[in-house]
Amino acid sequence: MLLILLTFLVFCFTVLWWNQQLPKDYKQILNQYTWREFKQLHFKKLRRPSPEPVLVQASTAAVTLAMETTAAVDTPSVATAGPPKNSLPVSLKSNFPVPVTQGSAKLIPPVPVTQGPAKLIPPVPVTQGPAKLIPPVPTTKALSKMKNVPKILPKPTPAPSKPEPPVLATPAPSIQFHQAYAPNYNFIMDHLDACQNPPFLVLMVPVAPKNVAARNAIRQTWAKEPYVHGKRVLTMFMLGQAGEDPQSLTQEDNEHHDLIQSEFVDSYLNLTIKTMVIMHWVSTHCANSTFAMKVDSDMFLNVENLVDMLKLPQIPTINYLTGMVMRDRPVIRDKHSKWYVPEELYPEPKYPLYCLGMGYILSSDLPVRLVEVSKEIKPFNIEDAYIGMCMKKLGLSPTAPPQPRQFQAYNSKYDRCRFSQVITYILGSSQQLLQYWDDLKKPDPPCPQ
Repeated sequence: MLLILLTFLVFCFTVLWWNQQLPKDYKQILNQYTWREFKQLHFKKLRRPSPEPVLVQASTAAVTLAMETTAAVDTPSVATAGPPKNSLPVSLKSNFPVPVTQGSAKLIPPVPVTQGPAKLIPPVPVTQGPAKLIPPVPTTKALSKMKNVPKILPKPTPAPSKPEPPVLATPAPSIQFHQAYAPNYNFIMDHLDACQNPPFLVLMVPVAPKNVAARNAIRQTWAKEPYVHGKRVLTMFMLGQAGEDPQSLTQEDNEHHDLIQSEFVDSYLNLTIKTMVIMHWVSTHCANSTFAMKVDSDMFLNVENLVDMLKLPQIPTINYLTGMVMRDRPVIRDKHSKWYVPEELYPEPKYPLYCLGMGYILSSDLPVRLVEVSKEIKPFNIEDAYIGMCMKKLGLSPTAPPQPRQFQAYNSKYDRCRFSQVITYILGSSQQLLQYWDDLKKPDPPCPQ
């Protein structure tokens, strides 16, 4: 029993003596663990500090606290060799000191520590050279206390790019009256002297910019001769914009001198705009002509029969509109139809008297009056009926031609004799126009005797 008591006293004395030999910081570290844990982890490694520099890893919380404490003073970015000042107090906030290799060392970035018992972290090798103190990243609170610190704003994240649509010219910034009022649009390709030599008849052909085949077929057929039965006939093509190549159109116009282009968007729904721009061009460029005709690009036009009709003495030269006259035509309300018109645009159940848009003839005094009265008429997408509305507003109405059967729409098959007697026919393609025209112009009589 006495031996056991003596052994216990020796043990206590040894512990007290050993406790006196430890540095103060190690004592605080020792209090964080049980004796068994401490003995297993570092009993053999605890020694008095060696003269070699030891840089101790601090936790993120310790670095933040140190930055907030020293933010008001300048902190050197590079330290001399050896342990930096105040390194031990900072280390007291760490979960456990990270051992480093012997020699010169650099401060290792903070390593996040998980909750639970401390684990031994293997040493991180460092490069040779003098020890450098890398300042930790200051927190927002620390930066707010510092002076003369430039504000670094986060770089804005660009919005995801979207495919650009094709760039089309738009109407003038201030739209007058409504979208179909022709003076809202400027001419970007024009021929100011087209009617310097006054024509008897001006043929205005609305056509898509890319439909070169239709224009070439017309130039080789019914627009080929500048004089018909002694009367000058001028043919011009009216184009809008549809993303076409301007250079190709310029080259085409330099060769043929017959293209007019305005800045409206060329589409089927914009035919009313296109037609009113035609009226505006005729009224401002060819008011000295006798007649004008709006004729579609898919038409067969017997110009000789047309000139003969207009030369008749009973044909008036003012307030005159003729063609295939349409009477009591109902407004189509079927949304799936090509000719659908909503009640908001045209509330009446029937259209007024009008000429079918495939081809109609006007005396040269009407275009300027149609443009002027269009200010008061809400536009809709049926362009020929819209002209009928303008005529009605003027107190006028279309006149049937002397021979109404000369204005035909569709034909079931080609008949040489019949084509020699009509003025208009709607065709299926430009190739048909070339074939029918070549056959019609053969020297033998078109109709059997």
